[in-house]
Amino acid sequence: TAADLLRLLRFIASDGRIGGRSFINAELLRAMGRPAGTAAARAGVAAGYGLGLFTRDRHGTVGLCHGGSTAGWRAMVCLFPADRPEAARGFALAINSDREGADHGALDARLVQHLGLQRPAPSIAARPPRADDAAWTGLYVADPPRLDLMALPERLFGVWWLRIGANGATLREGVLGPPRQLSAEESAVLSTVLSTVQSAVLSADPPALYRQADRQLPTLALLRDANGQPRLASGMLGLRRISLVEWAATWAVVAAGAAGYLFTLVGLPWRCHVAGRRAAQPAAVAAWGLLAAGVVAATRPWQQLAEPSTANGALAVLSLLLPAAAVWQLARAGRHSRAGRAWRLEAAAALALLLLCITLVVYGLLPVAPWRW
Repeated sequence: TAADLLRLLRFIASDGRIGGRSFINAELLRAMGRPAGTAAARAGVAAGYGLGLFTRDRHGTVGLCHGGSTAGWRAMVCLFPADRPEAARGFALAINSDREGADHGALDARLVQHLGLQRPAPSIAARPPRADDAAWTGLYVADPPRLDLMALPERLFGVWWLRIGANGATLREGVLGPPRQLSAEESAVLSTVLSTVQSAVLSADPPALYRQADRQLPTLALLRDANGQPRLASGMLGLRRISLVEWAATWAVVAAGAAGYLFTLVGLPWRCHVAGRRAAQPAAVAAWGLLAAGVVAATRPWQQLAEPSTANGALAVLSLLLPAAAVWQLARAGRHSRAGRAWRLEAAAALALLLLCITLVVYGLLPVAPWRW
């Protein structure tokens, strides 16, 4: 219950003693929520994860938080430490709803306001970014991805656009996301702010840091990898710059492969039927079999979706048959083309489908084996 969560927060804010005896080392409790060893932390970004809690810069304050949810439930706990454990504040909430469109942050903000913790973002005199920072302008993807399973979806939909010019900087998540205004951080103000939250190891020539307009602390560091390529680091995510051509090429392969699958599913049997050929082509049979197996697997209880069941086993086998059938279809289309028959569309669909399967293999999504994910 929420009361249990508050009881846990009281202990985290304490010296780790129960009944006068040490139960958890106080130093470990103080380390919760403090990122250590990450590129972002070394650069001076205080937000991040450590030992079960996140340092979270939201709603006009900085706290140690952890969120959780499951089907039908959402929960959040936040602790705001103080010099004296009894002066620490916090909140815990549990909501029996997980509506995707709900503004859960609004309730968090109201609780922060009720506790008297909300304060305006630091007033830092606006200054133009350094001229050298413009080299970081570009398109970025998560590296490493939040989840290996989501690497391809993040490559397609989870891109970040950073623009740094003489008049300022903006960061945009996705193609249609609103731009987030960034302000370059003054090193003197930065050291003062960081000292109130956690110590950070800064080099003699610290990387450029930027703060989102509504945040208390720096939110983004401009870094370079071992090869000198631009990277970005926030408290929760590392980003690698990619070219627009690379991103567009991935989109082209996936879109063409999806079109090829739909053609194999519907267009190929229809064209064969009209031309007097056998409609049950191997590629079409494999495509329909994979679709049917996916539907059967999806109808199982959600708690069993990742179990090695018969339905999931059939799904994995049929997903491996699809690229094999695409190769067979491509070879057959080549033979028919040499014989003077127009199988160019079938060949293009098979090739696109094969390229999609190769892409899925590269990203670890083929075979479709949920228990392995």
